[in-house]
Amino acid sequence: MDAALFEQKNALRAAMRERLARLTPDERAERSARLVANLAAQPAWEPARRILLFAPLPAEPDIDGLWTGDALAGKECAYPRVTGTVMRLYFVEGVGELEETRWGLREPVPAAAREADIRDFDLVLVPGLAFDPTGGRLGRGGGFYDRLLSGRSARSRVVGVGFECQRVPGLTLAPHDALMDGVCTEESILTR
Repeated sequence: MDAALFEQKNALRAAMRERLARLTPDERAERSARLVANLAAQPAWEPARRILLFAPLPAEPDIDGLWTGDALAGKECAYPRVTGTVMRLYFVEGVGELEETRWGLREPVPAAAREADIRDFDLVLVPGLAFDPTGGRLGRGGGFYDRLLSGRSARSRVVGVGFECQRVPGLTLAPHDALMDGVCTEESILTR
């Protein structure tokens, strides 16, 4: 990645972190509840049998609410765990099977979970700092999801998950940046 693009992305990351920090806990909770309802209402949700979720960081949409009610009934769910520079995926029965690890992440315990492959999933939910209408995503800068998604199945639907305030008109992407098939916020479901 060239230096100018690197600086541009880092400046946008800082601006988006600041924007997210302005949300109060109550606003984040209310927006997260609406986002969870939108996730379960999107067209790719019902037919999906295997879903890759993520355990949100404090500033991200809290999608743990998917475990209440019947949104995940009949579905196999997995979460990622970072090992070095690689994300490994593990099936779990609920968020209670996640442990807090470095950087405040909640991740599956490998010894207690069955490993999965990215090609196993019908639906992949991906967090990010910013999303654009073409499916562009700005992550936190580690490239973990970009590397993971490069091996996904053609049948997998990849949906970026963020708050409406994280939508931007356009992103300048590097060749390795993975595109989302859609973006879900508390206000809208965009598909491309």
